[in-house]
Amino acid sequence: MGKREGSRYWQWAVQILRAPGVARQVTAQQGGMILAAVISLYAGDTLNATAREEIALAVEASDLMFAAHPGDKMLLGVHSIRVRKAGRLDEALQLAERAWATEQNFMSAIAIAIARKLKGDVDGAVEGYRQVMRFESNPADRCADIAATLGRARRYGEALPWAQEAIRHCPDHVRALAYAMLLRAKIEPHPQRMEEVRRFVRDCGGSADPDFMAELQPYVDYLPPPQEATLGVARHVLQARGDKPGGITSLGLSSMESPSSRLAVEMAPGMKRGSMPVEVAQIQTPDPRQPRQPLKYLLWRYDGTDPRPAIPLPPGHVLDPIAALARETFDIEAWTRRAADVARDTGPGHLESVLAVMVHPSPPPENEKTWIWIPHLQLAAALVAARIDGGWEGSLRRDALLSLVYGPDDWTTVAGIVAITQVALELGRGPAAEEGYHALLNMAHSIPRPGYCCWEFARSTTCAAIPPARTPSGQQAGKWLNKLEDNN
Repeated sequence: MGKREGSRYWQWAVQILRAPGVARQVTAQQGGMILAAVISLYAGDTLNATAREEIALAVEASDLMFAAHPGDKMLLGVHSIRVRKAGRLDEALQLAERAWATEQNFMSAIAIAIARKLKGDVDGAVEGYRQVMRFESNPADRCADIAATLGRARRYGEALPWAQEAIRHCPDHVRALAYAMLLRAKIEPHPQRMEEVRRFVRDCGGSADPDFMAELQPYVDYLPPPQEATLGVARHVLQARGDKPGGITSLGLSSMESPSSRLAVEMAPGMKRGSMPVEVAQIQTPDPRQPRQPLKYLLWRYDGTDPRPAIPLPPGHVLDPIAALARETFDIEAWTRRAADVARDTGPGHLESVLAVMVHPSPPPENEKTWIWIPHLQLAAALVAARIDGGWEGSLRRDALLSLVYGPDDWTTVAGIVAITQVALELGRGPAAEEGYHALLNMAHSIPRPGYCCWEFARSTTCAAIPPARTPSGQQAGKWLNKLEDNN
């Protein structure tokens, strides 16, 4: 049962279970198996606010079933996991400890360890994971869990031996190898060690373990990968066809998505640009196809719901050095310095061609997905545009970056947000910082709804870093960021 179908099912199921005596008539085994199946649809130790809302009715069903069968071992364990994913951590820990007292097994032990970790009880979580090892033939996974738990607590020196122990038991353990690499970089900071970490993040498409990623700063150490639904379709098609040529015959979307996501989906299987028919059920409000204000440079135009580049192809002498920068391991400070060199060699007269790179991307490097490559290339171009001249008022770079920020919603918007943040940090408390800060702050009022907004996380993250955000009037940015992080 998929998530969407499940939501409709639980509306019906909860209405029935609410009736007096009905939950008791459903056997604990039947209820437990159905509830366990729903849990499998939602990975992670706990869920963000969106996912919690999706499973709210299923959680209520679990509450009703557990109240009707409070002594059932299976329901006890399943209910503990359910309430933990719903964010009810105190209750989850109490249920897990009760399950452990009833029967010591793998499930009750892992439930205690995870609940303690989420509550911030580091030593209790470590002890919990050690108990889990009693029920496993190979402790590598649990050693990696302990390394992650200690790492999140900044206890890097204690964490590294656990990562090494996991590798000893399983030499190709990906999580343990990644943690060992990161922990060495934390214990003995060195640019080369951090470059190895950043390269790993890029190679895995930003999909490394959440505890690992939490040690890195988005848009500084790595570019968070896009999350549009179309990309899931692309992954499925590529997995199904392997190296054989082919494409997607049609695609239906509940709402508008980024032009770049559509471009990435077409590029991935080698489809002709604009050849993928897309049907959009609704247009969000405000309309993501429309600029938020008049622009000097427009990158995208629309024919109905079909996006088209609004500027011509860039010449090779402009594209090639930007692509070379985009292939480098991402580090915002290093990229910003390198972008200044590229901008100087390119010259202000080619600014429109620099922006054209963002909507006419070159093919990705070998073994890199289009949806990873295109955001890197777009940010490289935006950083070059940000160094195409100096100053701020009346500058070319101001026109370019504000065009990106205020233009039609796209991954190019993200690139503009990050680039204008770098200019604000470069110039300090001045016109660029003030205008950039207020531009990003005000974007909070134009987030298209319903559906996913590709630039929302970037806006909140970078807005909090701009100097005016540190003033009393800037505290709202931090509040927005906290709310957004809870939803991601």
